[in-house]
Amino acid sequence: MPAERPACLDQIGLALEGGVEGLVAVGNVSGPGPHCQVLHDRHSTRLYAAIVGEAGTSRKGLAWRAPRHLLKQVALDWMDRCVHSGLNSGESLIAHVRDPLREDKRALVIEAELAAVLKRMSGEGNSLSPALRDAWDDRTLGTTTKNSTRRATGAHMSVVDHITATELDCTSPKRSWRTASAIGGSTSWFAARSA
Repeated sequence: MPAERPACLDQIGLALEGGVEGLVAVGNVSGPGPHCQVLHDRHSTRLYAAIVGEAGTSRKGLAWRAPRHLLKQVALDWMDRCVHSGLNSGESLIAHVRDPLREDKRALVIEAELAAVLKRMSGEGNSLSPALRDAWDDRTLGTTTKNSTRRATGAHMSVVDHITATELDCTSPKRSWRTASAIGGSTSWFAARSA
C-alpha cells in the first residue's frame, strides 16, 4: 500500500500551478518602486501575461486560486482595491487608476476571455489598445470623449489574460497591427497543460 500523500504537497502544487498569476500579482503588489534601469528606461515589476490552454482541460482558469488565497493573507487591502476583471475599453482601464480619485495607482486586471477582448480591440474607435501600450510604457494614460476627459498618471498596471489555442488561432489573422502590438509585444505568453 503506497504512503499517503502529505497535504502540504497539494498546497505547494497549487502555488506552483498559479505561478504565472502569482508572479504578475506580486509584481503589482510591489508597485513601481522595485525596478531596473536600462539606459534611460526604468523597468518596474509591471507584467502582462497571457495563458494559453485548452478549454476545460488545462485548468488555466483555476491557476489564480492559489495566489489569490495567499495574497488575501498578506495583502487584503490590495486585493480589495486593486484587483479587477475585464478589459473593455481604454476608458474602463483608466477608471481603475485615474486622477485624482485614486491615490493607489496599482491595478491587476484578470481577463478570462482574451478572445473577446481581441474582437473588441479590433473595433473602430476602441481605445483599449493604445491605453494598454501607454500603461506598459509608463506613460500618462488619457482619453477624451465628447462628454468627459479621463487621465491617469503614475499607473502601475499588470494584466493576466486567458485564451485557448483554438481561439488564438482564430483571432490572430483578424487582429490589426495596433492590437497585435498592444497584446503581443508587451505580453509574455505561457502554455497551460493539466498534469
